Amino acid sequence: MAPIAYAGALQPKKKSELQEIALALRISDQGTKDELQLRIKKHLDINSMLEENPQFAGLYGRRKRSVQPQLAPPTAVSEKPRSSSRIAGSLGLDPIRESTPAKDLRDVSHFLKHPPASPEQQQCTPQQSPRNAIDFGTPSSLPPLPETAPPSPAKSIVEAFASKPAEVRAAVQRFHEQEILPHGTEFLEATRQFLSNSRNIWTVTALFEVLYILYSVIPWRYAQIPLSAKGENSALSVPYPPLSTFQTSTFWLVLLHWAIPTLFGPALVGNLISFNPQPAPPQQQEGNPSKGPTPTPIPFDPLTAAIVRVAASLAYPYASLSTAEHVYGLDVLGYNLRVFNSGVGLAFAFAEAIQFYLLPRLRVVMTAMMYYSVALSAEPFEMASFSRPPQSSSSKSSPNAPKSGSDALLSSSVTSLSFLVALQLFSRLFTSVLNQALFRLASPSVFGTAAIQFELILSTILFLSREGVRNAILRSRGADADGSKSKKMEGRDEDDAHVKQLNLTFLPVLLGVPLAALTSVGYLAYASEEVRKQPHLTLAVAVYAIAALVELLSEPMHNRAMVELRTDVRVRAEGLGITAKSCATLGVLFLDARRGKDEWALVAFALGQLVYALTVWASYARVFGVPWMKRPRAKTSGYFDKTLLHLSATMTGQSVIKHVLTEGDKMMLTFFSPLQDQGGYAIAANYGSLLARIVFQPLEETLRVYFSRLLSSSSAASSKKDRRQQAADALSALLQVQAAVSVLFIIFGSAYLPVVLPLVLPPKYLATSAPRVLGAWVYYIPVLALNGGLEAFLSSAASPSDLNRQSRWMFGFSVIYVSTAMLFYRLGLGDVSLIYANTVNLSARILYCLAFASRFFGASSSSTISPTTSEARVPAVHFGISSLVPSIPFLAASGLVAGLVHASARRPAVEAAISTGGKYVVFQKNVLVHVGFGAVLGVACVGVWWFTSGRRLRVLLRGFKKE
Repeated sequence: MAPIAYAGALQPKKKSELQEIALALRISDQGTKDELQLRIKKHLDINSMLEENPQFAGLYGRRKRSVQPQLAPPTAVSEKPRSSSRIAGSLGLDPIRESTPAKDLRDVSHFLKHPPASPEQQQCTPQQSPRNAIDFGTPSSLPPLPETAPPSPAKSIVEAFASKPAEVRAAVQRFHEQEILPHGTEFLEATRQFLSNSRNIWTVTALFEVLYILYSVIPWRYAQIPLSAKGENSALSVPYPPLSTFQTSTFWLVLLHWAIPTLFGPALVGNLISFNPQPAPPQQQEGNPSKGPTPTPIPFDPLTAAIVRVAASLAYPYASLSTAEHVYGLDVLGYNLRVFNSGVGLAFAFAEAIQFYLLPRLRVVMTAMMYYSVALSAEPFEMASFSRPPQSSSSKSSPNAPKSGSDALLSSSVTSLSFLVALQLFSRLFTSVLNQALFRLASPSVFGTAAIQFELILSTILFLSREGVRNAILRSRGADADGSKSKKMEGRDEDDAHVKQLNLTFLPVLLGVPLAALTSVGYLAYASEEVRKQPHLTLAVAVYAIAALVELLSEPMHNRAMVELRTDVRVRAEGLGITAKSCATLGVLFLDARRGKDEWALVAFALGQLVYALTVWASYARVFGVPWMKRPRAKTSGYFDKTLLHLSATMTGQSVIKHVLTEGDKMMLTFFSPLQDQGGYAIAANYGSLLARIVFQPLEETLRVYFSRLLSSSSAASSKKDRRQQAADALSALLQVQAAVSVLFIIFGSAYLPVVLPLVLPPKYLATSAPRVLGAWVYYIPVLALNGGLEAFLSSAASPSDLNRQSRWMFGFSVIYVSTAMLFYRLGLGDVSLIYANTVNLSARILYCLAFASRFFGASSSSTISPTTSEARVPAVHFGISSLVPSIPFLAASGLVAGLVHASARRPAVEAAISTGGKYVVFQKNVLVHVGFGAVLGVACVGVWWFTSGRRLRVLLRGFKKE
C-alpha cells in the first residue's frame, strides 16, 4: 500500500489532519492546533531533504525552492520574484529572524500572514521595512577572524597543572582532607544512623511501595518543555498526573487496601502491644513519696509492628476483596514484592531487638536454666546476679575476689549459648521469611537439586574435612578453663607446641582440596539424566566446590574463636553470611525470573553459597587477621602435633558414620526420588527443622555443658552423690516436660496441619510430597527432642568405655535406619519413608540412652567423665523411668481433647473451607471457630498438666525464686 501524500497549506487543515501529519513525520502530536502548525512548519524548514520525498513535497507548496535560502556569492545577482502578489507566499524566511520564537500565538498568526521581506527586497525598498536599520549580514559579509586567537582558559589550566604537579597534588589533597572527607564522613554517619533504626527502614520500604503503586496506577501524561529552539529531540518530557485520577474511588481504594496491612495495622498493634517495657526514671510523685518508679511501655514497638506486617502481607485477602469491590488488580505490588519488603523490615527489627533487648534477656534465661540444674548442689556456683556469694572463708573475707577458672568458664558458656540461640533465631526466621519468596521463584526440581543434592556435596566436603580437626583442637590443652592459653595465643607465643596446634587448623584446607575435586567429579559422573538436563549444572557444582574451599579457609580463625570463647565473633560472621547468602540467591533468582527463562536458578544457589563463604571469611579476617602456617623452631619435629594429628584422624574416621546417619535421608533421596519430590521434601524439612534448630539444638548444647560441669568435679563421695542426684532430678524434670509437650504437639499438630499448609507452601509445592512429609514431621519432632536431651547427658556422663560401646551401637543404628527406610520404600510410602525411618532410628537411640541413664544412676559406681582408681565409690541415686510417663489425668484429658479437635476438623464445613480457602483459609468463619475451639482445649490441657505433673517443677521454680 502506497503511503499517503500530504499537500496544501497548514493553516486551513483541521487538528486531526495536523496530528496525522505529525505522526507521519514522527514528531509529537500533542498540543493545540497552532502549536501543531508551528511544530510541523519548523520540522519542514529544518529537514530540507523532505522536499524530495513525494509524501511530504506537497506541504512545501510554491515556496519549495525558497524554504532554505541559497547563499550566493557577493557578485551574483539575486533572482527577482515572479510577481509582487506572490512575495509573501514564495519568499523564504530569514533564518536569523526565525530562530527567535514568538511570545504569543497571535504573533505567530500575524507572522505567518505577513512574513518579513527578503534581503533582496530590503535592498530595493528600504523604506518599507521597519527593521531596515539593522544589518543582519550574510555569511559572506561577516568580519574576518583575528589573526591571533585569545588564550584558552582550559589550556592555561592544563599548562599550570603540568608545570606545578606537586602543588596541584597538595591542593587536591588539602581539598580532599578539609572538604570532602569531613562532609562525606558526616553524611555517612547521618545515613548510617538513619538506617540503623528499624522504624526508618519501615518508612523507607513503605515509601518505596507507595511510589511503585503511584507509578503503576496513575495514567501519567507528559508535558514537552523545549530546551532549545533547534531540533525536536531537545525537549524535556515532564510527567504529571491528570487531576481526574484523584477524583476516582478506585485510586483511593487501592491506596487504602495497601495501607491497611502495611501502615495502619502494624502501627496500631505496635502502639498497643510492646514486649520491651523500660523503667521510668526513679522520680517519686508529689504527695505520694512511697510510690517508686513504674515501668513505662515504649510508645511504639517496631518488632511487633514488623511481625504484624509480615503476617498481614501473607494473609491479607486481596483476591477476595478484589472480587467483592469489582476492582481488577487491587494488589498492585504482588505477593513476592510485598513479602520481600515486609521480610526485610522484620529482619532489621529483629536484629535491633536482639542487640538491645532479646540478647540480654536470653542471657538471663540461659543463666537461670544453668543455675536451675545446680541450685540444689552443696557447692553452688556463682552465676550473674541470681546466686549468692559462696559461704566460704575466702569469700567472706574478700567479697570482690575474682572468679575461679570453672566459674569463668561457666559464665563464658552462658554468654556463648545466648549468642548461639540469638544466631539460630535470627538466621532461621530471616531465611524463612526470604524463603517464602524464594520458594515461589524456584521450581520444585531446582529447589530439590540445590537443597538436597548440592547441600549433600557441600556437607560432605566440609564435614569430612574439618569435623575431626575441630574436635581435636577443642580437646587440646589450648582450651583451658580460665582462658590462660587463649591469652597466650593472643600474645603470639611462638613455642613449638602452639605453632603445631596452629598449623593443625590448616589441615581441613589441605584435606578439602582433593575431597572437593573427588566429590564434584563423582557427583557429575553419577548424576541422573533428569539432573544433567538442567542448565549450567557443571558451573553450579564447581561454584559450590569453590565455596566449600573458601569456607575451609576460615577454619583457623573459627577454631581460634572457639578456643577463646569468642562466640560473638562467630555469631556476627555467620549472621552476616546468612543474610548475604539469602539476599544474593534471591536477587539472582528474581533477575532470572524477570527474563522468563529460569536458566540461572542453580547458579543462583551456588553464588549465594559462595557469597556466604566470602562473607564469613572476611568477618573473621577483620577481627583476627589472615593467619598463615608457621615453621616450628625444631625443624625435625614436623609441622603438626603427632598426638593431635592421630586424634584428628580417629575422629575423622568416626565422623564418616555420623555423616552417613546425619545425611542418610539426602543420600537416599538422591538415588530413589524424582527431583520434584526432592524439592517438596526439602521445603518440608526446612519448615520442620525450624523448631529443632531454634530450640532443641541450643538446649542440647546447654545440657551438654551443664552435665559435664556438674558431673566432672572431683570431691567427696557424699558431694558426688548430691551431684548425681541433682543430675537425675534435672534429667527427670526435662524428660517429663518434653513428654507432656510431645503429647500436645502430636494432638494439635496433626489436627491443625491442614490449616497451616496453604499458608506456608506455595501452590506448586502442594502437589509434591511436601504435605505428607510435614505430616510425618509432626510425629518426628517429639522424638527428636527427647533424643537430643538424652544424648547430651550420655556424652557428658559416659566414660571412655561407654563411648566405645556407643560407637558400636551407632553402627547398628545405621543398619536399622537403612533397612527400615528400604522397607518403607517397598511398602510405597515414598519420601515419608525417610522420616519414619529416622523416627525408628531415634527411638532405638532413646532406648539405649535411657538404659545407660538407668545404669548410671542405679548402680554404685566411681566412674564419671574423668574416673580415677583412688576415688571412693558413689552410692546409687533414684532415677525412675516410670516417672517420665505423664500422669493419668493428663493422659485422659489429652485423649478427650484429641477426639474433640479431630471431630471438629472432620466437620464438612471445615473440610470444605480448608479445601477451597487457599492461603486465606484462616479468614473463613468455620476455620476461625475450629482454631478458637482448639486453643481453648489446649489451654485446658496445659492447666491439667500444670496442676498434676507440674507440681515438682513448681516447687523447684519456687526454690529458684527464693534464691
